[in-house]
Amino acid sequence: MEYSFFDQGDERLLEVAQLPLQDGIAIAMHTTGYAMQGDEVVELAITDMEGKLLFAKRVKPQNIEDWQASEASGGITPSDVADLQELYQYEDEVMELVENASFVVCEHLPFTRALMEASWIALPDYEGFDLNEEFRKSHCTKDYRSEAATAVAFPDIIHYYGLDQGAEAGASIAASGADSPANPSGQDAASPSEDVIEKAALIAACYKKLVEEHANQRDAKGAAYWEAYEQRLAEEAAQNASKDVVAQIREKRLNQMNGLLWISGAIIFISLVIQLYQRGYDTGFMVIAGAVAVFCLIRGIANFRK
Repeated sequence: MEYSFFDQGDERLLEVAQLPLQDGIAIAMHTTGYAMQGDEVVELAITDMEGKLLFAKRVKPQNIEDWQASEASGGITPSDVADLQELYQYEDEVMELVENASFVVCEHLPFTRALMEASWIALPDYEGFDLNEEFRKSHCTKDYRSEAATAVAFPDIIHYYGLDQGAEAGASIAASGADSPANPSGQDAASPSEDVIEKAALIAACYKKLVEEHANQRDAKGAAYWEAYEQRLAEEAAQNASKDVVAQIREKRLNQMNGLLWISGAIIFISLVIQLYQRGYDTGFMVIAGAVAVFCLIRGIANFRK
């Protein structure tokens, strides 16, 4: 499917164009299936934004014992991971990477978060980036140029940015070496497949391409455009501030008027108490009228103090 970038508004354009390109991590995984609840991770890879491998392991699911080898599992079968550790046993390693990263990029953020949390590994709510969803928001299909694409697949994003062969990501992976700290021997049973490592690096590469694309679109509008945009925002802020001041003044005047009404009521009931006393009425009526007068006085003072 063919996609093209479309203008989704200045605020979003600036927001994405200003996203960081460093100090983040990309996460890719193979799973027993595509269900957010019930399926589990069988292979996990983490790279930095340059595609350097930080962590990569095959793992055994905690609860699922049987599944079909598929695209979701990357061809991994139950027998391939039967003797391996479970993902939660690498919790300290993974959480250290997550906590030290300023942002986390995933192909599908909610899916990745759900399956990792099922293994007691929590991704941060802050600065999480859903690559497929964010690409969808800013790109349209050829037939509908004014609307965001209804759906998008990761291979489409790879193709759109010209990374089909994984050349850019592959070079970074090769530079990281097979004998990385996450996989000292490069040969043990928990060694991940090359495609999940490449996928993590491609997620990082596509994220950077997406941010750079927005930055290029921003720059194409020219400095004069953004100066006018900033000036317009400043004027709108000033107008809103002015409206707020007027609203505050109106509210204060209204409170003062209400205060006067309450005090007037207090005066009336005080006068009533005096008349009842002079005419020798039962003290019960005077107590009630006096209590109402005090109540009105308190409400009046409270309104003047707002």
